[in-house]
Amino acid sequence: RISDSLKNKLRMLATKSLQSLAPQRRPSLGRASPSGRVRHVIVCKAHKICVLPGDGIGPEIMSVATKALTAAGQKEGEEFEYMYELIGGAAIDATGSPLPDKTLATAKASDAVLLAAIGGYKWDTYPNEIRPEKGLLKIRSELNAFANLRPAIVPKQLADSSPLKRELVEGVDILIVRELVGGSGTPT
Repeated sequence: RISDSLKNKLRMLATKSLQSLAPQRRPSLGRASPSGRVRHVIVCKAHKICVLPGDGIGPEIMSVATKALTAAGQKEGEEFEYMYELIGGAAIDATGSPLPDKTLATAKASDAVLLAAIGGYKWDTYPNEIRPEKGLLKIRSELNAFANLRPAIVPKQLADSSPLKRELVEGVDILIVRELVGGSGTPT
């Protein structure tokens, strides 16, 4: 079991990582409210999101993900500008490369990258240097995306659905930090 202290440290790391992606905010000029009082409003540019639907079920997932992100943003007063690009098998089919230069440039110019699924049986026999996974490894490396944050929470109602014993999974609330840019997963 992970201690509360370690959980808090990991959550702080995740929060700092997310905050570093936030665009710069600037206070606007004061605006007079109907009562005549001046109030200051924070104005934020639209967040530029590079959307990479990828392959297989990826485009379907991404359609729902962008709708959910837009709805959440509207509740919080945030706006998003989506820029769709190719990666993986879809990029190989269209351009011959698993990570076209245009995709990488768009990702680097964005505030965040939203990535769905990569690969599929169609590209299993392709040479190693042009496999869909090469695009994923290269974009991770180029963006210095050092970790995936994967929360795992088991609601009480689903504890019996696990192949593990209820007493092992009930109340699980962990954050797995998966390092991405070192070792065998690093592109050469």
